[in-house]
Amino acid sequence: YLEKSLASVEHLLVGMTGEEEQIINKIILGKSFLYVGGLQHTANNIQKMVNQMGGELIYHDGGSGKSAISSLARLVAHADAVFVPMDNVSHHSALEAKKLCKQLQRKFIPMKSSGLASFTNALTMLAVG
Repeated sequence: YLEKSLASVEHLLVGMTGEEEQIINKIILGKSFLYVGGLQHTANNIQKMVNQMGGELIYHDGGSGKSAISSLARLVAHADAVFVPMDNVSHHSALEAKKLCKQLQRKFIPMKSSGLASFTNALTMLAVG
């Protein structure tokens, strides 16, 4: 499974133009990101890609339990930007992450869906605006 996951990350990176890869490398290098929600195995793949490019990705499962919500403030404070795949996150966690990003002046990036391609697309949008 791990080999397949790494192969999918490599395939995505190989499919990028040199310019796209440079943009994404510049965005990721030395940065810390929070990924709230989505599937664990998808978050693992994204984490591998971010780590390979010199960044850090922290995963929060996006659950709505009291302890899950209370941990968000600390995680958002540590992140440069927060990505939330809206197809697989609790409504409460998404709203809390958005509120915390506003309070802590972090970038909040809602994504239409979870997945490596969506994340990469969100990174390029981060570079634009």
